[in-house]
Amino acid sequence: MAEDSQEALIQRIIREGAIGFVRRGSSNSFYARFESIPGDDGVLVEITFNPEFVELGGPDPTDVVVCWGDLARVSAWLDEFLNGLEVEWSPRHLRRQLELILFGAEAKQMTRFDPDDPWDVADTGIPPHA
Repeated sequence: MAEDSQEALIQRIIREGAIGFVRRGSSNSFYARFESIPGDDGVLVEITFNPEFVELGGPDPTDVVVCWGDLARVSAWLDEFLNGLEVEWSPRHLRRQLELILFGAEAKQMTRFDPDDPWDVADTGIPPHA
């Protein structure tokens, strides 16, 4: 996949959403789904982390973070969030299938993935979806 600028990737997230694989060493890597919901007064971006691999700590653990605001605020927030992370973006044509496998009901059953080929999810322990 061709390298896109971070600004272009942020616009893609805001326009259509995306799934990314965040590389943080073989045992700390994780998947993240970026969803965008436009509104009359701004845009909401929700980042959901694959529940098998990430749970944000604190008094109320979660696997979701959100940002709401005007386009400039949300774009700046995404830029800051992505800055310093090594993210590989999924091919667009696989997005719906990956959403089912990585973030659907069976996602907690996912026990393995290949960090060298994160989009080959055939051997994850999850039955394939049609």
